[in-house]
Amino acid sequence: MRFVLTSVGGKQRRLLLRGDSAGVVSLWNVDDAAQPQPGNLSSHAPIVLTSLEMAWAEMNPSPVGILDQFSHPEEPEIKLTASIYLLAANRLVVGRDDGSIVIVNATHTVQLQLLHGNHQQLDDWPPHQLLLGHIGRVNCLLYPHHVHHRYDKSHLVSGGIDFAVCLWDLFSGALLHRFCVHAGEITQLIVPPQNCSPRIQKCICSVASDHSVTLLSLSERKCVTLASRHLFPVVTIKWRPADDFMVVGCSDGTVYVWQMETGHLDRVLHGMIAEEVLSACDETLADELGGAMTSGTDLQGLANPAVHFFRGLRHRNLTAMRAATQRGLAALAAAERGPGAGPLAEPARARRAPLTVQGFRSNPADPESHILFFDIEGLIVELLSEEYSAMSPASLEAAGLITSEYMKVAALTQSASPDAAKRISGILAKMKEGAETMQTKLQAKAEQLKGQVDSKDGTPTKRQRPRDMSLAEPPHTMEIAQILISLLHAWGLDPDLDRVCESKLGLLRPMVPVCFGVVSRHGHMAVQLPTRLGGWAEACASAPDDPLLLTSDLPVELLRQEKLTRLFTSKLHWELSTTLTTNHLLSIVALANTLMSMSNASFVPEQEVARRLHRPTTRTSSWAGDEEREEQLAAQQAHIKQGWSLLATLHCVLLPDKVVAAGAKSFKRPQVEMLARRWQHHCLEVRDAAQALLLAELGRLGPKGRKSLVDNWAQFLPLYTHTESINPHAAQKEPAEKVARDQDEEFEEEEEEIVRKPSSLAELKRKQTTAVVLLGVIGAEFGQDIASEGAAGNKRRKDGDSRKSSIVEGFTLSASNNLGRLTALALTHLLLAPGCARLPAHTPLRRAAVDLLGRGFAVWEPYLDVSHVLLGLLEMCSDADKLVPSMTYGLPLTPQADSCRTARHALTLIATARPAAFITTMAREVARCAGAAAGAPPPPAALALHRGRAEVLRGIELLIERMHAEVAELLVEVMDIILHCVDQSHLKSKGLNEVFPAICRYNQVSHCPATRRIAVGSHTGQLAIYELRAGRCQSLAAHSGPVTACAFSPDGRYLVSYATSDNRLSFWQSTAGMFGLGAAQTRCVKCYSTAPMADVARLNPARLARLVWTNSRTVTLMLADGSETRFNV
Repeated sequence: MRFVLTSVGGKQRRLLLRGDSAGVVSLWNVDDAAQPQPGNLSSHAPIVLTSLEMAWAEMNPSPVGILDQFSHPEEPEIKLTASIYLLAANRLVVGRDDGSIVIVNATHTVQLQLLHGNHQQLDDWPPHQLLLGHIGRVNCLLYPHHVHHRYDKSHLVSGGIDFAVCLWDLFSGALLHRFCVHAGEITQLIVPPQNCSPRIQKCICSVASDHSVTLLSLSERKCVTLASRHLFPVVTIKWRPADDFMVVGCSDGTVYVWQMETGHLDRVLHGMIAEEVLSACDETLADELGGAMTSGTDLQGLANPAVHFFRGLRHRNLTAMRAATQRGLAALAAAERGPGAGPLAEPARARRAPLTVQGFRSNPADPESHILFFDIEGLIVELLSEEYSAMSPASLEAAGLITSEYMKVAALTQSASPDAAKRISGILAKMKEGAETMQTKLQAKAEQLKGQVDSKDGTPTKRQRPRDMSLAEPPHTMEIAQILISLLHAWGLDPDLDRVCESKLGLLRPMVPVCFGVVSRHGHMAVQLPTRLGGWAEACASAPDDPLLLTSDLPVELLRQEKLTRLFTSKLHWELSTTLTTNHLLSIVALANTLMSMSNASFVPEQEVARRLHRPTTRTSSWAGDEEREEQLAAQQAHIKQGWSLLATLHCVLLPDKVVAAGAKSFKRPQVEMLARRWQHHCLEVRDAAQALLLAELGRLGPKGRKSLVDNWAQFLPLYTHTESINPHAAQKEPAEKVARDQDEEFEEEEEEIVRKPSSLAELKRKQTTAVVLLGVIGAEFGQDIASEGAAGNKRRKDGDSRKSSIVEGFTLSASNNLGRLTALALTHLLLAPGCARLPAHTPLRRAAVDLLGRGFAVWEPYLDVSHVLLGLLEMCSDADKLVPSMTYGLPLTPQADSCRTARHALTLIATARPAAFITTMAREVARCAGAAAGAPPPPAALALHRGRAEVLRGIELLIERMHAEVAELLVEVMDIILHCVDQSHLKSKGLNEVFPAICRYNQVSHCPATRRIAVGSHTGQLAIYELRAGRCQSLAAHSGPVTACAFSPDGRYLVSYATSDNRLSFWQSTAGMFGLGAAQTRCVKCYSTAPMADVARLNPARLARLVWTNSRTVTLMLADGSETRFNV
C-alpha cells in the first residue's frame, strides 16, 4: 500500500493506493475518511477498483490476441500461459492452458491480427505446429540456443504444472525426453553460464514450486544434480563456475551452496555472510564476451573479503588469492588494450533483434498478453546487410558505397619506388579481397539469419532441416519492416499516396487501432493499454461516416472499429504524445529511406520474388526478352523508389499541416531536443532521418519559434574560453558528453516549450549536449539571415538597413554576438579537446560538433581559429587511408571510422564554402612547416598536416573541379600545398599531368621533366618557378596583370609566358652562374606585343589562351576565338 499526495485543479487530494496478488489495484480517497461523523463507524468503498482482467472484459470488441485464429466463438477460450519468440526462425512458440504448445510464424500471425490483406480470406493461415506432451498448463518455455550457441539448434525445453520438464525437437515436433524429477510445478528454466565445466555446459537448470532446483543434461537425457533440501521458496540462483558452485538464495534469506558436478550440499549460510556471498557472485560475473566487465568492478571484486572467503575455504591455502589477483591484472590489461578492429568491422555490440515478442501479465494466474518490441536500428542493419551481401565489391564500388579512388590519391603521398605501382594495385586488390571476405562474412551472417527452421505440415514423417529458405518465402526482415511501416504510416491523410502504398509498395491497412509504447534507455517501458480506446468513442461518433462502409454488410461493432481505426491512423495517433510522434516519425522516415536505397524493395509478394530471382547479373543478355524485362524492372524500380520518397516526404515535411487540416485539436509536435540528440546517431539512416526532421521542424517553427527555442536553450550552453572553462562550476561543466547508452531513446518531458531545470548532474550534461547541438544546428542552417540585437535594442541587419523583424539573435557579427561566439567555441572545443575518460575520442557528440562546424562554417568563421579547426579535422581524417566507405554506406561503422567519415565530409563542406580560406590557411601551415628549423622537432601542426596529406590533396582536387575560377586566383599557394603533400619521388619519373592531373587543367601551370622545374603564373602577374632538384622557388615580376598561360620549351631552356591584361608575350631563359656556381639567373630574352583580344572571348577565363611549342625555338599562341599566332625566340 502507498499513501499518495496529488493536486487536482489546485486542490490537494490525499489518496491511498493498494495493489494485491490478484492483480487488482484499488484507490481510496483519504479526505473523505478524515472527517468522521460522530456516532457512526464509516466504511468507505474505493473510488477506483480495477485490474487488467476487468478492463479486458469491459471492452467490446475485445482486444485482439496473438493467436485469435485458434479460438472458436462457441468453445471456451484456451488461455495462453507462456510464450517465447525465436528470432532466427521467426517463430512464436506459445504454451497454453490445456498443455499444448503452438508454434507459428510470428510475422504472419501478427499480420493476421492487425492488418487487412489477402490473408484474411485464407482458412488455415498461417500454418502451425502443435506439440502435445504436457498434462495441464505449460508454465515456462526456454530455447537454450538463443542464450548460448553451445546448445543444439533444434532443442526446445518446456516446463509444466504436471511436474515434468519436456525436451522437444523443434523441427520435427517430436518429444525427445520427459524429465520427471521435481515434486511440484515447474516455475522457471535457466541456462547456466558458459564457463562451467563441460558437463554442466550441456545442462539447463529448472526450478520448481517444491523448492527444488535441478540441473538436467540435455545431451545425456538425465538429471545431473537434484538440489532439494530448501525449506523456503527459491528466490535467486547465482553461479560460481570457477569453484563449481551453484548458490541458491531462499526467501527467508538463507543461502545454500551446492557443488554442481556431485550434487553435494557444501554448506548453508545465514545473515550477513549469506548476503556477502551473493553479492560476491555478482562481482566476479564475467560479461558475455569472456573478459571482465570493467576494470572498476574487478578491483572491488579483488578487495571483497567474501571472494577470498570462498576460495580460501575451498582451497584452504593462498594459491586462490594469488590466482585471483593474477586474473584481475590480466583482465585489467585486456580492458586497456581493447579490440583493434578495422573500420569496416561491425561494432562489438551484439546484433540487435529487429523484433521481439514478449509476453506480459500482471499476475501468474492471468492469461498472457503480448507486446511487440521493434528495434529500428536492428531492422535497418538487417535490411542493409541482406542488401549488401547480395552485391559484389565491384558493384558496391559502382554504387559509390566503397571508394578506391581515394586510395589513388593516398598513394601519391607515399614515396614512389619502382614497384610502388605494383604495391598500390596490390593494396587495391587486397582491399577488394578484404571487401570480398567481408561480403562472404555478411552473406554467411545473412544465411544464418535466414536459415528457416520450419516444416510445412504439422506432422512431418522425417526430420526436415531446410538448409536455406526457398525463393518463394521472402526473408522475414522484410515482413517485420512491412508490419512496422503499415502500423506507423499515417493512413487517410493523403488518399493518392495511400493507393500507391497499397498497390506499389505493398503496405497493408491496419484493422484495429494499435496501442503504442516506448522503452527508455534504462529498460523501463510505458505502454498504452487497449482500454484507452474507450476514451475515443465520442471522437469517433462525431466523425463523418464513410458511405462505402455503411453499405457493406459488416456487423455494427466491426463497422465502429474500422471507423475508429481510420480516425486513429490519420489523427488520434499523432495526438498521443510528443515522444511517440518523434519516435514514430523517425522510424518511418529512416525505414522509408533505407528501403528507397535498396534495389526494388517492395512488400508486394510477386515483386519480392522477382527481385530476388533477378539479381543484377554481370553477364550480357543474349536475347531480346531479357532486355525488355530489364526495362520493365527498371521502370518498376523507379516507381517504387518514388513511392518510398513520397512516403518519407509526407512524414518528414507535410504531416503536421495535414494532421491539423484533418481536424486534430492537439497535434503533438516532434521534440526538437530528441532529434538534436540523434544528429549524429551511429546508425546512418536514423541519423539522416533525425537531421531531416529536425530541419523541417525548425523551419516550421519560423523566426519567432526559433528565437524562443534559442532563448530557452542558451542557458545550458557550456562555456569554454580558448583554454579552459570560465565557469566557477568548471568541474561539472567540462565538455558535455554522451554516455554510450544515451544514444537510445529515453522518455523526455512532454511539453518541449517549458525547459525545466535539470534535476541531476547526468541530466545537466544531457541538457548541455543537447544545447550545443541544437544551437549549432540553428546557427548553421538559419544563421545567415539572423541579425543580432545591439545594446540599445535596435535590430540591425548585416547590410545596415534596420528592419523590425523577429529573428533569432546572436548568430552574426556585432558587438553583442555572444551566442554565435560561444556556440562556435563550444563546437571547436569538442573538436580539439584531447580524448579523456569524460569525453572519449569518438563520441556522437564529437561527430555532431565536426558535422556542424562543416555545415555552418560560413557562420562560425569569424570566431574560429581556422587553421586549428582544419588541422584538427585533418588529424581526425588521418586514419582514412584505411578503407572508409562513402557517406551513403548505411551499416554502422566503428566509432573511429565514423568520426573519420564525418570529418572528411566536414572538410569538403568547408573547402567548398570558403575555398580561399581553405587554400590560404593550408598554404600558411605548409610554409610554417617548411620554415621550421631542420634540427628542431616538427611542430604538432606539421604532424597533423603530414598525416592528413591525402585528405588535403582530395580537397584541392575537389575545389579545382567545382570552383575552377576561385582556385585560379590562388594557384601559387595551391602549388605550394601540392608539392608539400605529394611525395617528390613521383615527379622524378612521371610528369605532373600524370601525378596530379587536376592542376594541369590550368594553362598557367607548366612542368618540365627534363630540368625538373615547375612554373606557375599567378594572379598578380608574378611567375613562380619551382626547382625541384634544389628544392627552392624563385619569383619573377613578369606581367602587370594576371598571367594567362605559360609553357616550358621541350628541352627546358626557355619558358614562355603570356598575359591578356597587358597583351604581352615574354620568353625567359635560365642561365646558371659561372661554372655552375652562384644562383641561377632567369632573365627575359624577348618580348612581343600581341593583338588585343576581343571582349567576347574573355567571358571564359579558363579557355582564354594556350601556348604550344611546335619545336625548340617556335611557340604557337592559340586564342579562344580560334586564331593562332607563331612566335620565335
